[in-house]
Amino acid sequence: MLYYPGFEVKDINWLKFALLYLDDLRPIIPMIPYARENYLDSLTLRIMDSTDLIREYCPDYKEGNIASLKAMEYFDNYLKNPKIFAGQFKFSYRRADFLIDKWKNESQQNYVLYNGKFSNDFYYYCIDEGIAHRCDEGIKINEDLAFVYMSFLAEVISEANQMEAITDISKYNSIILNNNTLLSKAAGKELKYAVNNIELNLPNDIRKISINKFIDLRSSREFRQLRTAYTNEIKNLIEAKEQKNDGYSLEDLLSYQKEFVRFCQQSFNMLGSISLTAFGIHQIANDNLTPMALLSTTIGVHRDLNAVVKAKEIAETFKDIHNKHLARKYVATLRKTI
Repeated sequence: MLYYPGFEVKDINWLKFALLYLDDLRPIIPMIPYARENYLDSLTLRIMDSTDLIREYCPDYKEGNIASLKAMEYFDNYLKNPKIFAGQFKFSYRRADFLIDKWKNESQQNYVLYNGKFSNDFYYYCIDEGIAHRCDEGIKINEDLAFVYMSFLAEVISEANQMEAITDISKYNSIILNNNTLLSKAAGKELKYAVNNIELNLPNDIRKISINKFIDLRSSREFRQLRTAYTNEIKNLIEAKEQKNDGYSLEDLLSYQKEFVRFCQQSFNMLGSISLTAFGIHQIANDNLTPMALLSTTIGVHRDLNAVVKAKEIAETFKDIHNKHLARKYVATLRKTI
């Protein structure tokens, strides 16, 4: 996920979810000739140093130039016709001029856009129009306009790199880009399902759990494999819902015991050489063995040509069951650790 508008996630609870679910989060950070401590807070630095969640994305000149052209056209339309475009900033026709006064008030220009994110033309345009002023890092501009610009830059980068772009600042979501190209409907649906299911499986309100617990969990060696398996099962759940299996839940998907028994019954007819022992059934029911271990303890496959021919099919089935086991272990880890 390409993250915008800033370098750091402001919503701490959204950041907790990101640590549990997202593959990575890529804030747009240009080349800056200062130590990271000068522009990143201690929490972001700790996450970057301790986990694999945050990886910077450095925009190139072409991306910044295209975004600058789009933003200048957009700003110019508003500055010249404020009453026509007032609705996009949730201002009434009568208050449109007030918004421009706010943007041109230097005391309201409190958001830093760093050099490397925009073109020289954009720099001089903002200065000449009075909607920004110079600073050592680049320009200072009103937060509204900074978000508009970063939305354009995120859109350019996401389209060029086939990435999803995401923000945790909800108040700006409806300002521009009503076609919702930054976050596709499929990705939005997946994140919604994941949020709901993770919150359901946490033992406490996510707001009351220390961010340190999430960082420690994400940094553990085993967690990546468990999280990946859980992510895949969320996608399977969405697919089941889209196929109108509304009664299907994540719990159903993760119930690999029933699937394992059904597989054994089918395999008996398929191979004529499989036996499921009472001990094996007991182990499955009590979740005492991993699915891969079940292969050697609950199934006996005779060494004949049939078994060799079907080995690949068996392996694929056990791979699927193993993933379900890992996803269940992810849920168990959340309940136990956090």
